[in-house]
Amino acid sequence: GMYALLHNADRLQHDHERAARFAAELQRLDDGFRLLRNGKVDTNMVYFAIPEHSLVESQDKLCSRMEVEYDVRMWGGYRMGGR
Repeated sequence: GMYALLHNADRLQHDHERAARFAAELQRLDDGFRLLRNGKVDTNMVYFAIPEHSLVESQDKLCSRMEVEYDVRMWGGYRMGGR
């Protein structure tokens, strides 16, 4: 929110570009990932659903791995299959 605007505005454009690249990569994989909002990415947030056949064990493990390996912070209403 406001803190980010006051203290991290210089990163905002970079974060938006990273989000767009991340969404494009999910679409390119063609492996069952569903981008919500019809794939629209107009901020630094990407909404997607993990395919049911995914090897992801848990939300916590996925979020931790994405942050450690890719410097991507994830959270939210994660549900297998996006339902």
